[in-house]
Amino acid sequence: MESETALFGINTPKDFFHEIVIPQRDEFVSGNANKKTALLAIIVSYHFHEWVFGKKFKKKDFVSSFPQETKVSEALELARRIANGTKHDLKNVSTRSQTGFSSEFSAEFARPLNADDDTGKSWAVDDLIGTIVDFWMRQEQAGVF
Repeated sequence: MESETALFGINTPKDFFHEIVIPQRDEFVSGNANKKTALLAIIVSYHFHEWVFGKKFKKKDFVSSFPQETKVSEALELARRIANGTKHDLKNVSTRSQTGFSSEFSAEFARPLNADDDTGKSWAVDDLIGTIVDFWMRQEQAGVF
């Protein structure tokens, strides 16, 4: 039996991104009313920050490094609250399910899963995950990982 290093052969941020983050995002997009795939996509796209930068996400540090990425910093902060909420207490995050449209439709249509950030801004989970994953795609293209 061949032995693998790291986590089941996932050795680099690029491996993690292409084998975990992107497929999990795609699974969520294929059925954007599924709470399980939504939470998993949020968790892995948020925690990817640690794979890339080797440290936990702190909004003020992120803003210092990426001042032009305000929406991304807000998305990562909400994702942090949701990811930590799945481990500790989701009551500190306002989420809701509603009748909504598939990710295939324009973002102008209501989405089935939504969450509010600490300013009260409502995010469709599609937009939350998309904002974070798009940022990581730009970072990959820039050669950050």
